[in-house]
Amino acid sequence: MRGILFFADPLGWIMSFMFRLWIVPVVTFCLLSVSTRPCAQEAAEKTPVQSVSIKGLQTLSPRQVREFLTVERISLKPWVAAKPFGPEDLEKDIQRLRRYLEQEGFYDPDIRYEWNVDPHTSRADVILTISEGPPTVVQEVLVEGLDNLSDTLRDALKHTVEMFPGKRFRLEDYLQSERGIRTILVNNGYPRAQVTGRVRLRRGEGSAVVRFMITPGREYAFGPVHIQGAHPDDENTIRSRLIFELGDLYDQSKVNETQRKVFDLGPFNVVTLRPQYPPVDTNLLPMILEVAYRRPRTIKLGIGYGTEDRFRAQAVWTHRNFLQQARRLDLSAKYSYRVQGLESSLIQPVFFHPDQAAGDHFGIRRERHASFTNRMVFNRVHVTRNLTPIYYVSLGHGLELNRVEDLEIIQEPEPAKERSNFIISMIEAALGRDTRDDALNPTQGSFWQCSAGWASSWTGSEVDFVRLVLEGRHFKPLGKHLLLAGRILAGVIEPTENTESIPVFRRFFSGGTESVRGYPYQNLGPKDSHGNPLGGLSLFEGSLETRFPLFREFGGVIFLDFGNVDESPFTMDFGNLRYSTGFGLRYGTPIGPVRFDLGYQLNPQDEDAGRVHLHFSIGQAF
Repeated sequence: MRGILFFADPLGWIMSFMFRLWIVPVVTFCLLSVSTRPCAQEAAEKTPVQSVSIKGLQTLSPRQVREFLTVERISLKPWVAAKPFGPEDLEKDIQRLRRYLEQEGFYDPDIRYEWNVDPHTSRADVILTISEGPPTVVQEVLVEGLDNLSDTLRDALKHTVEMFPGKRFRLEDYLQSERGIRTILVNNGYPRAQVTGRVRLRRGEGSAVVRFMITPGREYAFGPVHIQGAHPDDENTIRSRLIFELGDLYDQSKVNETQRKVFDLGPFNVVTLRPQYPPVDTNLLPMILEVAYRRPRTIKLGIGYGTEDRFRAQAVWTHRNFLQQARRLDLSAKYSYRVQGLESSLIQPVFFHPDQAAGDHFGIRRERHASFTNRMVFNRVHVTRNLTPIYYVSLGHGLELNRVEDLEIIQEPEPAKERSNFIISMIEAALGRDTRDDALNPTQGSFWQCSAGWASSWTGSEVDFVRLVLEGRHFKPLGKHLLLAGRILAGVIEPTENTESIPVFRRFFSGGTESVRGYPYQNLGPKDSHGNPLGGLSLFEGSLETRFPLFREFGGVIFLDFGNVDESPFTMDFGNLRYSTGFGLRYGTPIGPVRFDLGYQLNPQDEDAGRVHLHFSIGQAF
C-alpha cells in the first residue's frame, strides 16, 4: 500500500520527507541550546584575576599558602595569556588549603574570601582571610622496640626523631621521623627493619601523642658477593667498585653507592645489588650483583652553529667496553671555522688501584685563532686518583708538535719570527675538588682545580716554561627560581732555562663567548700596531651570573664579566681590569642549553671599537 501511495501522490511524500528533514536539526538545536546555556552562564562568571591578597596568617607565610592556589593573578610577562577563574575554582583551592593547614597542625582554621570584580576592566581582586586557629602541639613521643639495640644506635634513633613535646605537630615531621628511623636501622645492620607509626590526636585539647613501634629483625653483616650476567673478564673490574668488605655491618647506603659506581663504569644499563637472605644460623648476608650490558658501540652525529665556531659538525664513535674491563674508546672527527681535527681517547677505569684511572688522548688538530693558525699533533697520557668522593689528583705527560701558520702579528718577538715548528714535552699535574650536581648544566655545588705544567730540556722540550692555572666555579641556589653562578680563572706562564719568549700559541688570550662577553674572540689584552691580539703571560678573569626561568624551556641570565691579560708573568694590574655586563637567553635541550648572550663593555679597551657584542653557542658559559 505504501508503494501505491508513493506513486499516487509523489508530491505529498516529498513534502513529508522534507518536513522530517527540517524538524530534526531544529529540535537538535533547541536541545543543545538548553543544555549549553548553563555552561555559557558559568563561563561568563569566570574572569582574569588582577590580584590575590592573603591576610590573617600568624605562623605560616603567604608564600607557603600560594603554592596550593591554582588561582593566579595576571602574569607580568606579556606573552603569557591571562587565565580566567571563578569563585568555584577558589572554593576548590580553599579545600586544598584546609588539608594543607591540617598537615601543618591547624585542624580548626577559618578561611574566608572576597571576590570583587571591577566592572570597568572585568578583572577580579581576590582577598583571602585565613585564621589558622590554635595549633596542635606534640604532647609525647614514644619510641618502642629498642631493647635489643646498642646504646649508640638507640641514641641515634632518638635524635633522628623530628618531633619533641611542645613542638607544633606537622605531618611532614612525622613522616620524616619514620623514614629517618628506618634509614638508620638499614644502614646499621638491620636490612629487614620495620617501623610502624601511630598518632593519637586529641583535638579538644589541641595535643598529639606520637608512637613509633620498631621491629628491627636480625642483625646482618655483608657476606660474599655473587656476580651475575657479567663477562668473566669484567668481574674484577666490577669488584673494584665494591665499597664494603666481607664481614662489614650491612649498610644500605653502601649498597646504593656501589650500584652507582658500577653503573658509572659505562658498559651496563642495569645494575642491581640485592641481599639473598641465608638460613637463620648465620648473620652473613650473601649479596647478588646482577648486571645487564648495553649496546657497546654507538655513533653520534651533530651539527650546529656558533658565533665563534660558525658552522660546526662532529661525529663520535664510542666503544664502552673495548677489549673488556670497561675500557672506553672514543674516536671523533670535528669541523668548524675555529677547529678541525681527528682525535682518539682511551680510558682505563681501573689502573693498579680501584680508585685510580688512566687515559690516553691522541689527536691531529688545526686551530684558527684571532691572529694566527696552529697545526698540532699531540698525545697526552695521565693517571687520575680519586682521593675522596670529591677530591682528585692527576699526573701526566703531554707531547706536542706545533706549527704556526698565517701569523698576522707585526710586533712578534724576534726568536719566534725565525721559527714556526715547536716541540713541547711537558709534565702535567692537577689537584681538584668537584661537588657539582651536573657537569654540563649545574644547579648547585662547586668546582675548583689547580693545575701546573713544566716543560724543560730535561723532558725533551724545545720550549722551556712553567705554567700555573687556578680555576674555580661556584653555583648557589637563591630560593626556588634563582641561581647565582660565579667563575674565576687566573693563569701565569714564565719562560725558563734558555727560552726567552713564549710562542704565541702558548700565551693567554681573553674575550669571547666563554670569557669576557663584551669583547670579540681573543680581543681583550695586548695588541700590535695593527690591532692583532698578542696574548700575554698573565691572565685574570671572572664572571657573575644570575640565572632564572622565564617560560617553559626558556631561561634568562644577567651577567657581569671582568678580566684582562698582561704581557709579563706574575704581573696583573687589577685597576686596569675590563668589565662588561649584559643579559642572555637560554633554551633547554637534551644536549645542553642553547645560549644567546649580549655583552656591553663598561670601560672599553678601545674607544673606537664597538661596545656591544652578541654571542650564540650551546651550553652554559661556565
